[in-house]
Amino acid sequence: MSALVRLCLFSVFLTAFALAASEDAAGQDKKEVIKITAEEITKELLKDDDATFKKYLGKTVEISGEVLDSFKHAKGPGWGLDLKGVDRGGGKGFSYIRMSFKPDTADFKKAQKLTKGKKVVVRGEFEFSFGSSILLKDVTIVSTP
Repeated sequence: MSALVRLCLFSVFLTAFALAASEDAAGQDKKEVIKITAEEITKELLKDDDATFKKYLGKTVEISGEVLDSFKHAKGPGWGLDLKGVDRGGGKGFSYIRMSFKPDTADFKKAQKLTKGKKVVVRGEFEFSFGSSILLKDVTIVSTP
């Protein structure tokens, strides 16, 4: 086999190896998206808030639910959205999932159009839970069925 043929074969091998390695790396960069309803995740929270916090912290969640409240922030130009969770019982009202949209984000105007009772699917990072509520960050509106 000539040196030129060996060089060509070696080049093909290296290219194939590099492509396989880059595909593996790209697959590892993709975050798993956990799909869940607002009722399911808040039910988990009310059952065991510490376990829920540890289970979802920093993970991307896609939550479907009903708008409980849609409001302008009291301070600043942002817009807030709460999804309705489970009823806490005893006249305490509903648990909820809260998120904010800044005016410079793509979904700001979509969030402003959402009103109480509308169905929505959102995706964001689970940032914090407190009491019977969950806070998401870096939220996008996936759909408004």
